[in-house]
Amino acid sequence: MLIKNEQVELLDLGKFKVQEFTQHLGDTAFGISLVEVVEQLKEHYNCRSKMHYLIVESNQGFFLVEGERYDVNAGDVVVVEPGKRYCLGGHVKAYSVSCPPFNPQDEVYES
Repeated sequence: MLIKNEQVELLDLGKFKVQEFTQHLGDTAFGISLVEVVEQLKEHYNCRSKMHYLIVESNQGFFLVEGERYDVNAGDVVVVEPGKRYCLGGHVKAYSVSCPPFNPQDEVYES
């Protein structure tokens, strides 16, 4: 099976854009998305999914994971365990691989 980039809807959600490549496949063991962050997102955590981010572009991009800052560059990988608070900032474009597949209902944003 081939999933072409131009076949996947690009969702512009303001502070970030996302393309969810595996969402329509149904029962898969993991999810793959392309995420582009243009300003710092709110800190949150995922209840179920282990998140893996392969950085493809970064302009002063960073991750905050449990309060620790990681400056990232193209080629870096960031892994966030379920239940760990994190956010992204700066300009970061990354492939996100989540296991199990990402479900927005599993994300918790603290006020």
